Order: sequence, then structure tokens, then C-alpha cells
Amino acid sequence: MEAVSAVRFQRTRSIKELNIEQRYYVESYKPVNTKFGLKYVLDIDDYTMWATKAITKFITIHNLRPKDKFSFSINYCGQFGHYADNFILNDNKV
Repeated sequence: MEAVSAVRFQRTRSIKELNIEQRYYVESYKPVNTKFGLKYVLDIDDYTMWATKAITKFITIHNLRPKDKFSFSINYCGQFGHYADNFILNDNKV
């Protein structure tokens, strides 16, 4: 009898699904070319998330590589909605 391997489908989350005022640790990220340009998919704990404009800007400004680790927290503003804030690069506040 053949062994059947189960493939776990992992849905990519958006920033709106994360908890406000909680810190999230990015273990790595993957650049993805889309019809809208270059986007990033972040590996956070046991799930993946699309990078927001602020996270993309942080990656670009600091010339991060896909295996560089950083963290951010989620805040909420009624006018702008959920947004990433308080970035820390390898335990150094930026």
C-alpha cells in the first residue's frame, strides 16, 4: 500500500486579520512578481501574509535579504485602517 502525503493548504492572510497592538516576527519573505508589480509574501510564525506598502518600503529602504528577520506591530486608525508600525530589525529599533 502506498503512503499518502497530506499537503497542507495555507491561505495568505491580510493585515486586517491580525490583532491590533500585537508584535509579529517575520522569519523570512519571498518576492513575488504580480501584474501590479513586485510584492512580498511574509512568513510569520505558522502562516503567510501579504506585505503592506509600509512593510515593502521598510524592506526596500533597509536593503533586506529574504532571510533577514524583523518584527512589526499592528495599529489602527479610523481614517487609514490597519497599518504596520514600530519596526524592529534583528532586535534593533529602526
